[in-house]
Amino acid sequence: MEKTTRVLVIDDTPICRKVTSAMLQRLNCLVDCAANGKEAAGLLDQNRYDLLLLDWMMPIMNGEELVRHVRDGSAGVHHQLVPIIVITADLFAAPRERCLQAGVNGYLPKPVDYEKLALLVAELMCPAY
Repeated sequence: MEKTTRVLVIDDTPICRKVTSAMLQRLNCLVDCAANGKEAAGLLDQNRYDLLLLDWMMPIMNGEELVRHVRDGSAGVHHQLVPIIVITADLFAAPRERCLQAGVNGYLPKPVDYEKLALLVAELMCPAY
């Protein structure tokens, strides 16, 4: 039996959460959503995720702060190495190099392209793919 990938989508824009979730569901992922990093941190305390997909620019706890929270073990040791994909509309606020240095595994500009998302998810979840 094939394992279902559990994904946490973190974005402060409701329509972005809805569209991204629908794309991930088309990829047979089980999706939970959070509106900011603080809400995501609470979900990370309660659940185990295989992948995080987050907006870099959010109120309360932004993407960079959330990545730091995950990578330093504050979200549980089981999440320290979870693949993280950043999505952002502001390419200047979230330069690719800065995201990668923070510990992000992938980077996609908004609006998210389904084919690019599918390829990146496949690459991160099945490295031999």
